Amino acid sequence: MTSEFLNPTGANAAQAFRSDLAGPVAGYLLLALLSVAAGVVALLGPRITAFVLTIWVAVWAFVTGAVEVALAIRQGETAGERAMWSLTGLVPIALGVVLTIRPDIGALTLATVFGLFSIVYGVSALILAAQSRRVGNAAKRLIDSAA
Repeated sequence: MTSEFLNPTGANAAQAFRSDLAGPVAGYLLLALLSVAAGVVALLGPRITAFVLTIWVAVWAFVTGAVEVALAIRQGETAGERAMWSLTGLVPIALGVVLTIRPDIGALTLATVFGLFSIVYGVSALILAAQSRRVGNAAKRLIDSAA
């Protein structure tokens, strides 16, 4: 290996970003810079970050609900299906209304739900990892005994 490969100086790194072989590096670099900027802003202003996140989720809920209600009006669906689509669309609209009216409670609720989701997801991932390891070991023993 060459020393340029092992020691990427600023000039070598800049050349890598200009290379035709590097692919869409500029896009990744832009996303990385935006991520760092968003992280700095979030750390410097956590209250405004929580507020913006809550409003973002409220807008997402409104749009999702509106699309689902619009889907309920489609031709060719039974009355029961249209009613279910309509009810399904009204739930996110209600969430958007609540988050817009009380973003302070919305931010706390979003943090709590995210925390609970992370715990449940993490525990289930650990259980699945243990099960897949057990299955992998059993499969290996089965293959070894057959050979």
